Amino acid sequence: MRLIKIEGPNIILKKPSPSIFPKIQDWLSDPEVTKYLDDSEKELSLNEIKDNFFDIEDKNSIMFVMVSKNTNEEVGICGLQKIDWHKKNAFLRI
Repeated sequence: MRLIKIEGPNIILKKPSPSIFPKIQDWLSDPEVTKYLDDSEKELSLNEIKDNFFDIEDKNSIMFVMVSKNTNEEVGICGLQKIDWHKKNAFLRI
């Protein structure tokens, strides 16, 4: 994946590094965070997080870490999946 960084007024979207995986694991273990997710995304191992979210060797998917510009803290993950480059649409994953 190319190095991509997108900046908005409050959030930076950037390429994830493996150091974020334990934090994602904590988020996915928190019932308040996962109450709207299906069971397939809860309580994943670090390897499953890496495989499911970031080892996407698909030119039609990209994942980002969301970083607060105010605190420089990672606050979530998001991405585009099933990108259709011809129709110019995709599924947003937050």
